[in-house]
Amino acid sequence: MVNRDGVPERAGWLTWRRSALIGVEVIVTAVALTLLFRGLHLSETAKAFRRANYWFLAPALAFLLLDLQLRAVRWRLLLRPQRGLSHNNLFGATNVGYLVNDVLPFRVGEVARVFLIDELETTGKVRAAGSVVVERGIDVIAMILLVVSLFPFIDEPSWTRGPALVIGAVVVVGFLLLVALSHVHDTDRAVWKIWIERVPRIGVRLEDATSTLLAALRPLRSIGTLAAIAALTILIWVSGTLSFLMVMKAFRLDVGYPAAALVVAATTLGMIVPSSPGYVGVFHAIAVKTLTEVFGVPKELALTYAFAQHALIYFVPAALGVEFLRHHRAIWHRLAASLGIHRGGRAAAPPPPREVQAAADATRAKL
Repeated sequence: MVNRDGVPERAGWLTWRRSALIGVEVIVTAVALTLLFRGLHLSETAKAFRRANYWFLAPALAFLLLDLQLRAVRWRLLLRPQRGLSHNNLFGATNVGYLVNDVLPFRVGEVARVFLIDELETTGKVRAAGSVVVERGIDVIAMILLVVSLFPFIDEPSWTRGPALVIGAVVVVGFLLLVALSHVHDTDRAVWKIWIERVPRIGVRLEDATSTLLAALRPLRSIGTLAAIAALTILIWVSGTLSFLMVMKAFRLDVGYPAAALVVAATTLGMIVPSSPGYVGVFHAIAVKTLTEVFGVPKELALTYAFAQHALIYFVPAALGVEFLRHHRAIWHRLAASLGIHRGGRAAAPPPPREVQAAADATRAKL
């Protein structure tokens, strides 16, 4: 159906929804920046930059690079049973995802990851998208468990402990239930397929999305693979936390490893909140709030740290993503077309095939 202007109603609805989401992201970012700079003494912030010991940024960079490398290794396990996947391609696609998230709204970097790894390794877009969804779920669980494990070491409000424990237990049990359902899904006992398909209008698409997610959980049904993924997840977040800690030391925040871990968890979970590309404003507000409210760090010093920390995790993966795309220019043009990026007023490449666009839309819906 079309409206009075001859535009398909579905296209008009999608355009309106995207505009509304961009509006929400802009408002959230503006509010975060307003709260961030209210009552701030910029002279103290400038002084903190001058007093910083920038030598600590070298180990911070090293731990960040280790974090990124380990993520590529874990992604390979999540794409099992496919073998022979190139580590460099997994690493490059991961960083291109961060690059795209840094410059485009709606977090379409995950779509870019899916497109790239399928182009390079022929994983199948649906399967790659499912692995990304499972990866994000694992990281959310890791962050919740990290927050719970920090309770003995931080002076958190007493009322937060009970809800956090309940949420942690529900998330872990829910994830294990999904793994069990993934096993049942491959048998004739998956009676829910019929029920889901009977949902009016969206039944078929809902069943397809459910099947994709449960199929992506298959690697976790192997005890060996599950143990390896769990170990890698621990190493990933230990490396990330050590990187945060080194930046804190560079700006003379003597708050210790628990503070770095809590900032990692808070900012990671906070990325669920809609914000501008690169999480500008939201990341800084959450980091500053955590350091000032929980650890008593002066706001000016906390903001100095937040700027430096955000710059590190923003520019390093982005630079790696740019370098990877420089060596894969033909794929970059196809990726740009799939994401609707234009150059010089014209599309960077012909529109993607229908199945490519369908996979991209499905990935956006899940993420």
